[in-house]
Amino acid sequence: MRAIASDAELERWVAATHVAFHVGRSAAEEAAFRRDVLHQDPRRTLAALDGDAVAGTLYSFPAELSLPGGTRLLADAVSAASVLPTHRRRGLLTRMLTADLHAARERGEVASILIPAEYPIYGRFGFGPATERADYAIDTHAAEFTRAAPGEIELVEPARLRELAPPIFDRFRRERPGQIDRDPPNWDTRLGLVQAPWADPKRTIRCLVYCVPGGDVEGYAIYRAEPSSERHVPRVKLEVAELMAVSAEAYLGLWRFCCEVDLMARVTANMRCVDEPFVWLLANPRAALQQTVRTDMLWLRPLDVPHTLSARRYACEGRILLDVADPLGLCGGRFVLQGGPDGATCRVTDAAPDLKMGMHALGAITLGGVSLRVLADAGLIEEHSPGALMAAERLFRWPVAPWCSTFF
Repeated sequence: MRAIASDAELERWVAATHVAFHVGRSAAEEAAFRRDVLHQDPRRTLAALDGDAVAGTLYSFPAELSLPGGTRLLADAVSAASVLPTHRRRGLLTRMLTADLHAARERGEVASILIPAEYPIYGRFGFGPATERADYAIDTHAAEFTRAAPGEIELVEPARLRELAPPIFDRFRRERPGQIDRDPPNWDTRLGLVQAPWADPKRTIRCLVYCVPGGDVEGYAIYRAEPSSERHVPRVKLEVAELMAVSAEAYLGLWRFCCEVDLMARVTANMRCVDEPFVWLLANPRAALQQTVRTDMLWLRPLDVPHTLSARRYACEGRILLDVADPLGLCGGRFVLQGGPDGATCRVTDAAPDLKMGMHALGAITLGGVSLRVLADAGLIEEHSPGALMAAERLFRWPVAPWCSTFF
């Protein structure tokens, strides 16, 4: 197992991911795209080799992860972890992922994050599901809004949104736990300004912004339309690819526009937050809105427990002693956490713990979206001091649900 060393190896690396993830496109085209457009770092592109053949793959990159309270930390974002079906159960993924986690810790990346293709794999490496995603479907004929937004909607070209969207997204993601930053190639491919090998060139995107009276832009949306009809009646479906707003008025205005576009019968939005206020904007959400999917999304694993826990803010003042078991022996131990809304400290201790948990559970609760009480009921957290569990519940839980809107 080592980092790739040539363009030819990168193409073989991509071809292996295509076999593992059942993809049918050109490996040469995607390898060139990853090298020349995404600037994939070959030093962080790991390959498990069988002779000259690539049998396993893993890639990671640095990401700024938003935490509760508007703070951030540097994370190791893991992607493209795969093993060929002919080489399963030989420990290849374990060797690649363990090597990446050790290297990330040495680089000063204090946590690792990933979006798993399969649920059961990553808990044994200390990752826990820290955010959820939800998919929604809206019947536009039943979507009556209770009020209008005061601003205006403006349709813009993707090149113009490329200028307007990143500052809005940055404002939003810095205050929402679970979000990560986006580099310029991400924006270029997201808006179709550079064609990604996995994108469908036949699907046109439309872009719009919400402007408050006076002209300031406070939100944007990207959507695609899928024309269809039934008995000569238009039944077009609008897919919201992204909708971001930094004010309640912009949020309302953008959603209302998407639901009131002519000829639309259905609006869908995938990979959204689980606590969308959208339901409260409708006169009859029972008839208009359906949550079609709710599942785990971003998984997190601390690589430096004191740094990770002291970087975030907490809902109330509190002190808790934790005993954390690490299956990889990277950063477990006993820690005393003192935290509150204005800051936190966390340090190693040898005192008796109030709570015991595995790294899997600690990763799940780090972003404030998972209940410690629920994890205790599932046997993943042990209470050693009476009342410590509910005190830690009040401390860790955050009023804003964590959400990762960037797939990687």
